[in-house]
Amino acid sequence: MDFIDIDQIAQPPPGLWAARRDLARAWLDLPAEQVAIHFSADLGAAHRAMLQCPLRHFPPSDADGSIRDAILDRLRQEAPSPGVLLAGMLFFFPHEWPQFWELDQTPGWLIDHYLAYMLETPSVLHGPGQAEKLVRFMEDWFGYLRRQVQCHPGSKLWQNVAQCALRTQFLNSYFTTGNLRELMTSRARILEHAVAAAGTALDFQFSAARRPGRIRVGVLAPDFSPSPETAAALPLYRYLDRTQFETTLLAIAASGHPMERFCAAAADHFVALPPEPPRKLDAIRALDLDILLIADNITAVANFAAQLAVHRLAPVQIATISSCVTTGMRNIDARLSGTLAEPASGAQDHYTEKLLLIDGSGHCYDYGIESPGLASPPLPRQEAGVRPDDIVFVSGANGHKIIPELEETWTKILARIPGSRLMLHPVNPNWTSKFPVEAFLSRMKKTLEKQGVSPARLLIFRPCPTRGEYLRRIAMADIYLDSFPFSGATTILDALLVGLPTVVWDGCHFRSLLGAAMMREIDIPELIGANPDQYIELAVRLAGDARYRDQIKGKIATALQSSPAFLDAPAYGRKVGEALKRIWEARGTASM
Repeated sequence: MDFIDIDQIAQPPPGLWAARRDLARAWLDLPAEQVAIHFSADLGAAHRAMLQCPLRHFPPSDADGSIRDAILDRLRQEAPSPGVLLAGMLFFFPHEWPQFWELDQTPGWLIDHYLAYMLETPSVLHGPGQAEKLVRFMEDWFGYLRRQVQCHPGSKLWQNVAQCALRTQFLNSYFTTGNLRELMTSRARILEHAVAAAGTALDFQFSAARRPGRIRVGVLAPDFSPSPETAAALPLYRYLDRTQFETTLLAIAASGHPMERFCAAAADHFVALPPEPPRKLDAIRALDLDILLIADNITAVANFAAQLAVHRLAPVQIATISSCVTTGMRNIDARLSGTLAEPASGAQDHYTEKLLLIDGSGHCYDYGIESPGLASPPLPRQEAGVRPDDIVFVSGANGHKIIPELEETWTKILARIPGSRLMLHPVNPNWTSKFPVEAFLSRMKKTLEKQGVSPARLLIFRPCPTRGEYLRRIAMADIYLDSFPFSGATTILDALLVGLPTVVWDGCHFRSLLGAAMMREIDIPELIGANPDQYIELAVRLAGDARYRDQIKGKIATALQSSPAFLDAPAYGRKVGEALKRIWEARGTASM
């Protein structure tokens, strides 16, 4: 079995920790007028190398306490020395600083380095409340950058800032309970400025007189190879009424995969966009579409789809459930979602786009030529070193989602159920291949030991080669634990497909309501916890009552046999078609 031994994870050598402390002291002790000289020499080279190593992702050591306190005291000064800023970069991420300094307060020789540092977000957070603190920092920092970029449209400095900002990851902003509308609007304005500076026109005037016939709908995606995004996109167009809609698939990069050919056959047209960005833009506009669906997440990173989506590509542009939060983009007109996946009141406050709601969770998956469920027997427990009678919890949540608060909740569950195990798959290639798994596991080990739980009860899988293999792995478990406050969707579907009772947490916005929406859609609301304490009690009850687990498994099996809404692609297609007609008929009016 391809597990990571938590006791054998690579730790940075002790000498590296000491070298970082010595380097920070050197920066703190240097007179301000000498910092620039040393930054361009050996001390600066050592500093840059230290920032490239994984040490900053690990929890701080006890020996780091005094130097960290000294740096924070100096950072609280109104005008700290550049050496203090450099020392702070070694031990903290920007959101951990007591304040940030605007670029005009930074020496010219340090601006590029300081900007790159300020645009980096951590992959592993340490301590409760860090996710919320990170988002508050990002709102302030990107709000400042947005104002400066918009106020200096001809400035080379701020054009460079906008281009650099494209590299920022916004994944960690998802893992909070707050409203991200303001942050994502700032991100979108910076992205729009950067793209426009490259010479392409964001706006475009389509002909007011359209040709008669069907509504022309485009679906833009990175590709149409097997992936969760492809499975979520296929129901958007496969069963649209062909007498009313003409569909065109737009692949940013064609793959030639059999799944791509299957998807192409489910539409009227398939277009592989040219490789050059300007030609991609021209090719889409030349299609003269009526509606464009963006079937990719354009809110996490400034990928090709995001850079295209900031342009006016069709009279009506719609973000789909692939985007976890509002895009903030002025050329995205609507956001497709479900009535169960949005709060009963105030949902529109989270979006710059017009909410386009369909009944239910708003989710549906169609795996096309692939098997949706378990095609092979579960992996034998003995291969994982698990005894037949052990209670095994599992989660497929990516490591980014497992913030300290969730980790502590899971640890409390393990502490309540002696001998139970927890299986995790923290490295998901669909998210990133660069997740610092050693630092993540180091944090988890500390949390487990603090609660008196042996780290040996944690089973960490390496990346899974196929979805089928992943299903075989999780089918070994007894209970699935959803992540919060950023819930799962495809991972919950996978758990239900192998019959696992699934514990979820009720939320207050789309990204936290996904699991609860799907459980309500199959009429199993009894596994929805209103808060972390209820979540723990639900998991503990399932673990301690085999008869109750079997009862829930029976309900899951019955629900799946009757084609639940999130697997009923024909019905979903009808709902989407009705929504598209509504927004097309309302275009150009206040109701849109």
